[in-house]
Amino acid sequence: MKPRVLAIVEHYLPGYKAGGPVRTVSNMVEGLREHVQFWVVSSDRDYGDAAPYHHVRSNAWNECGNAQVFYASPRQLRSWDPVWMVDLVHTIRPDFIYLNSFFAPTSVRFAAWRRADWFGRERFLLAPRGEFSPGALAIKSSKKKAYLALVRRTGLYGDMGWQASSDREAREISQVFPAVRAHVAPDMVAPEVPARAVRFERPAKTPGTARFVFLSRISPKKNLDYALEVLRDVTGNVVFDIYGTRPDAAYGRTCRSLAAKLPKNVLVHDRGPVPHDEVFAVLAQYHYFLLPTRGENFGHAIFEAFAAGCVPLISNETPWLGLCDRNLGWDLPLGDRTAWRNQIQSCVDLPQTPYVALAAGCRDFARSWVRDPSIVRANCALFAPEKGGEGGNPMG
Repeated sequence: MKPRVLAIVEHYLPGYKAGGPVRTVSNMVEGLREHVQFWVVSSDRDYGDAAPYHHVRSNAWNECGNAQVFYASPRQLRSWDPVWMVDLVHTIRPDFIYLNSFFAPTSVRFAAWRRADWFGRERFLLAPRGEFSPGALAIKSSKKKAYLALVRRTGLYGDMGWQASSDREAREISQVFPAVRAHVAPDMVAPEVPARAVRFERPAKTPGTARFVFLSRISPKKNLDYALEVLRDVTGNVVFDIYGTRPDAAYGRTCRSLAAKLPKNVLVHDRGPVPHDEVFAVLAQYHYFLLPTRGENFGHAIFEAFAAGCVPLISNETPWLGLCDRNLGWDLPLGDRTAWRNQIQSCVDLPQTPYVALAAGCRDFARSWVRDPSIVRANCALFAPEKGGEGGNPMG
């Protein structure tokens, strides 16, 4: 019999504005359809939206792909009264309750309800999704430190299973909670992604010109301001287009101010958020994917850039490391702005033939990655009756 899993996520399909977490859980739900039975509790509206989704019944179960989804209204989802959730749990009788965040408000409430013994013997699994990376912890650090201190004092997450998306994230988790030994199960990617990504024609690459894209949330963690600053001294004709939601209005204003100060040879366009089914059509318009992120546990947009042949230029605060040695792009330290400026200039100056080889290598890497059977095995092991051992890490 398939294990029954109740996943608790802040946002889910058909939403896309919350970025990677939506894809992470939906890919798991679809990728494990033969092995696991899923129910999902999530918001009835997309990130930042005032109105609920069309054609979705709020505070009721709806079928969405391989899962039954309970789309809760904001009032329901934010309530500290656990009765409605206890009723759902008792109806479903899950083997596992899967929390897709450590700091998200819904996960915090679930941890508190669990501590108060509102649930039965269901096992809990927690996936912090990169929230313990140094860059992520540095953002709103006072609030996070206070909550972590409370957690340690109360044992709020005692006897809970943990998932890490990479060996790197497992080390970050153990640095915050030394007693935790997280099970490594890489984020799943839909197997059709590489095929979908190559349907679009790519722009030619001539020396002295380049098209860069930033496709992520406009937030301090994603570090758009850094990208704008290192573009300041580049020569040649450069386009830098920015796609993403804006959860932080003040940070958005800072980035707009930096963009306005760039020289005339660097054209910056603010394109806004893009639905997920349009991502590959967007990536196909650019040569390079620029993301100096402060920390990613996986980075679905990075993988999609590989699949699209949009060569990544990213920070070394992700699992995608050693890219230059494998001709898959570049991962650079944020502390070396000179290296970033020099590499961006090299990207601009690169002619067509070596660029085509780079892009083809990225696409080949994505195709081989989705075929790796260890990823499915590692994710299945999360929900085994007696889970244990370490999952594989395809990045090596």
